[in-house]
Amino acid sequence: MLSLFLIDTPLSSFTCNLIIRVGVKQDKPLAAAASTFTSSELADISDLRALLSDLADHPIASQYLKDDSTLWRYFGAKATERTKDAQLKEAEAMFRESTQWKLDANVAETMLLWEETENFELRPKTEEAKLGDSHFYGGICGLATSGGPFMVERLGQVDVGGLSKDEKCLAAVKKSYIHYIETAWRTVRAKGGKTQAIMVIDMQGLGMSVLRYIATLKEMSKIATHNYPEIASSIYLVNPPWGFQTIWKAVQSILPPRTREKITVLDGEFIETLAKHIEGGKAKLPDFLGGHNVNHGICAALPVGEKKADEDDEECSED
Repeated sequence: MLSLFLIDTPLSSFTCNLIIRVGVKQDKPLAAAASTFTSSELADISDLRALLSDLADHPIASQYLKDDSTLWRYFGAKATERTKDAQLKEAEAMFRESTQWKLDANVAETMLLWEETENFELRPKTEEAKLGDSHFYGGICGLATSGGPFMVERLGQVDVGGLSKDEKCLAAVKKSYIHYIETAWRTVRAKGGKTQAIMVIDMQGLGMSVLRYIATLKEMSKIATHNYPEIASSIYLVNPPWGFQTIWKAVQSILPPRTREKITVLDGEFIETLAKHIEGGKAKLPDFLGGHNVNHGICAALPVGEKKADEDDEECSED
């Protein structure tokens, strides 16, 4: 929350469209060019790969091991460790745990629950996917100027209290979240090198009551922080509510140090800052963030128990 799986399976049309637009040919391997990394970084990548050599037959890990860009992300996620040996040890543990989690969680099957179109729209194919989308709060609305995905989460609109009391709905929202974060992961990996996303978290509507449901927030956030390292280079929090400092003290405690380092709180005028980070500027920036894009597809999450009307299935219905 606070943001076909196997690499030898063809990429989805949504991800391929992102790849084509950032100039990466689909028939090229995922390994980044050596010149992308410094000699020191290449040595770190090589050392990490050696520690993981026993995973050569693992269906997911084996593909990641071929990719310098992916190994760089795992190593970089532990950059706060004091020594290189400690950093390698932590990166190795994260790699092993996350690749096994992705296998156990059947992420490949989750990715098939949506039909992905060329214009970044998602169409749920099952009732579970429809349920998740009705109460989910984020999405990718295009590309960042850096080449990675431009990710937006409307955290202030999610019914955290309702989700904490409805296991079925929470499970469906988790799958929507996995689809969202996995799509971003595959996009930055396909681009290669040090490509990263820009993430915007809109806190409009977030109240002090969220403090009662920190456990639910933690359960959601660890999906990304434990399994998708170094997706984003910057995370912008916008529209901070009254009492934000109190909320932030609780929320930051569930985030890794590396994630906290990337967060910037933008209070007041933030439109120009966000517009410079998205390809297409204000024309592509969602309207609820001050841009002109009304077809962004990132709807405010419905309260748990409410159902999206049929006529709203294809587009957001904003008040």
